[in-house]
Amino acid sequence: MPSRLISILLAVAVLAIFTSASPASADAPIIVESSATFEDVNPCTGELHEITLSFVDRIHEHDGNFLYTSDRSGTTDTGFSIVNGTESFVDNGRVIRGTFVDNWANPETDERFQARGAFVFNVNRLSLKVDRFTLRCVAAET
Repeated sequence: MPSRLISILLAVAVLAIFTSASPASADAPIIVESSATFEDVNPCTGELHEITLSFVDRIHEHDGNFLYTSDRSGTTDTGFSIVNGTESFVDNGRVIRGTFVDNWANPETDERFQARGAFVFNVNRLSLKVDRFTLRCVAAET
């Protein structure tokens, strides 16, 4: 189910920020490595496949402002891997907003799909609102 991907990405980002940021490390980036494995639907076939995502997150804090960067990779047990993607992450102390687009490809079948999502997390209420999430097959075997 696609909402699991959003939940995992948000959990990794929020956990990294709230558990790692400290005044003693204000000038040095904090590096957090994590991974997650779960089942989701292959949008090109409709069948379940296992997805493994790996993250290397870097959090740099300076004067109460955070710069967050993330390198991620992903594979599936059906031969897909992330080939490129973009991510935006903003934390203003009250709201955390993130968007991402990941493009996946299977070189053996020439299938490709895109995972796209956006979320808003209210820090004061500790509540998550998922604005949108889509999995879309962009090229399938004919």
